[in-house]
Amino acid sequence: MELEAHAEFEGASDGEDDDIARFERQCADRARAEGRIALSQEEEDGLQSDEEDEQIQKGRLVTGTGPAPKDDSGWRQKCELLQEKLARREAELGQARNDLELLRSDGIGPNDPGNELKQRLLDLTKKNRRFQVTCESQKVRLQQLEAEVKKPKEEARKQAEELVMQRASELMGDGLGNVEDWKKKYLVSSNKLQEVRHEAQELRAQLQKQRKVLLKEVGSEEALQQALAVADDPTANQWKGRAAQISQLQRQLRELREKVAAGGDTGLTAAAVTMVPAAAAAAQPKVPAVSQAADKRREEFERLQEEVEKLRAEQAEAKSKQVALKSRAGLLESQLREMKANSQFLLRKSDDDDALVAAMRRQMGRRAEAGDVEELDEGGAAAAELEGLRQENEELQGQLERQAQIVVQLRQKSLAASCENGSVRLGPKSAESSVSDRQLIDRVRFLEAENQKAGEHVRLLREQLEEGGGGSGSSRPFSAESTLNLKDKLRQLSERLAAAERENKSLRQQPASGGDDSPASRPGSRSSSRGMSGAGPDAEQVLRHNEALKREVVRLRAQLPLQSEQSFGSLDSSVALLRFPVGKVGKVGKVGRTLLTTTGTMASMPKVFSPLRLPMAMLQALFLVFLAGVWLWAFGVFWTFMVIELPKDLGPYSQMSSLSMFLHRAFPMRETNDIAWEFKFEHTLILACVLTLLMMGWSPTRMEIREKNDKDLAK
Repeated sequence: MELEAHAEFEGASDGEDDDIARFERQCADRARAEGRIALSQEEEDGLQSDEEDEQIQKGRLVTGTGPAPKDDSGWRQKCELLQEKLARREAELGQARNDLELLRSDGIGPNDPGNELKQRLLDLTKKNRRFQVTCESQKVRLQQLEAEVKKPKEEARKQAEELVMQRASELMGDGLGNVEDWKKKYLVSSNKLQEVRHEAQELRAQLQKQRKVLLKEVGSEEALQQALAVADDPTANQWKGRAAQISQLQRQLRELREKVAAGGDTGLTAAAVTMVPAAAAAAQPKVPAVSQAADKRREEFERLQEEVEKLRAEQAEAKSKQVALKSRAGLLESQLREMKANSQFLLRKSDDDDALVAAMRRQMGRRAEAGDVEELDEGGAAAAELEGLRQENEELQGQLERQAQIVVQLRQKSLAASCENGSVRLGPKSAESSVSDRQLIDRVRFLEAENQKAGEHVRLLREQLEEGGGGSGSSRPFSAESTLNLKDKLRQLSERLAAAERENKSLRQQPASGGDDSPASRPGSRSSSRGMSGAGPDAEQVLRHNEALKREVVRLRAQLPLQSEQSFGSLDSSVALLRFPVGKVGKVGKVGRTLLTTTGTMASMPKVFSPLRLPMAMLQALFLVFLAGVWLWAFGVFWTFMVIELPKDLGPYSQMSSLSMFLHRAFPMRETNDIAWEFKFEHTLILACVLTLLMMGWSPTRMEIREKNDKDLAK
């Protein structure tokens, strides 16, 4: 491989001319395809084939010198040509990038063929630059030659036109002499115009050539503009050309020589001074300004490429950090929302509990400050307040039940979580190092529960087996197949129980050994077991708060009977027990009786009349019914006395009571003397009381509605 590369490298100098010719042909074809070299009119006239015409048309389409496309096909063809041109440029750019990567790559050793390829690539690059310069110079020379070739053609054309004009004038005669003069003037002026155009084109080409030379000499466009700006100002110090620098150095050298000659050592020092410029000129590198500019550009390009790679790496790292931070922020936001919800729930519950405790304390304070009540009205108010306290006590009990349900739900969630975590296997022994103490404790408790269930199942199966074996004499024995099935189930359960016990024992030994090896793990296991017993620190706080509330309610319950006895010690109240006999269906008993019994204090009421103890709302309803009956009775008496004044209207109803007579007047009946149809006041009052009691018994109370709402809320 090395010999082949060396041979190719040596053969490159031999075939340099062929390479140059081939490169020139490729450049010409590429420029002609891209339309950079415009064909002359004569060359276009000489091209007669369709392919050459198509090539000319394509060149004009790409450069935009020809007419614009008129239809979609022309635009499509122009787009295709531009895409081909772009593809060629991208291919050239990819080749240049590959060459650049090859130059950047470091060789394996001194005998690496890549080094020779790099050297050859550098040589070819230098040759390419020389070829490009030569090509540009040849292009300029070609344009000059084309202009020179066009001159004799134009002269011949002018002479031909003159001859034609002369012949035409000879044919037309001497009468058109003025026309001939004007034609001659026109020809002279046109010739001068053509000459001026040619001179301007030559000057333009020369200007471009001089500009390129100045760029190669100066190095950059900015320096060239600066030099052109101070070209007419001899006193400007912003930029100095090479001649000014040489004259300045010569002047400095002359002054230095004069100083040395004045010093005395003229021979040796003058010789040394004269040799210094020659040595400096010999040591000066013979590198053109273009190569220096190229090296500088290459260094800048490499530096920019390194910065780009560095910025890309930083961008990728920043993007990965951004993704990680986004995921972390989402996780923290979800945790924060959950914590906020839990804290709001606990704060709301704490506020409700505090408000309830404060209300109970205020009521207890009011009850403690209130003295003994001696009058009946004060006793009624105390009874209403006592009833309110009872209702509030029932509400507190309902709230305690709801809190207990919430605590039970939290415990069930904790147990479900521990059961779910414990049901997962811990994996092989190789993964024991990654298992935490919390997972081990969950697994141990899950296995203990499974052991208890399996043991209970085994016990039940054994009892069934013993019952089947013991009852073989009195009843039908088990079949052989059922006995075998029971034995198989018993054996399987025994094996499962033994395996679970072994695993439980191994898991219990593992945390013990882990605790001996790492003492720092003991608090973690203690905290994890504490977390399994409850539902976290929030659940423990809720439990402590509930226990305090229960103690407060028990204390209030103990104080309520004492205060009721103190408040109602001297108060007698009547409790209405409504009793009436019920006869046959559709008939009312003969006599309804209302029994008013005085039972002493309100504290002894639940013991004597506990089955028929009426709430305050029912007592109020009964009182209203009683008032209504009294009013009806009074109105009936008044109406009866008014009617008695008219004895002719009494007739057979003179033996009726006043209320019955009023009802008879209000609701006329058939004329009869049957006593069974006689209305009695007692019957009406009893019927109204019974209907009121039934309506109040069927209607749902406020406490039932509240308990139902609490149950729905707990669900």
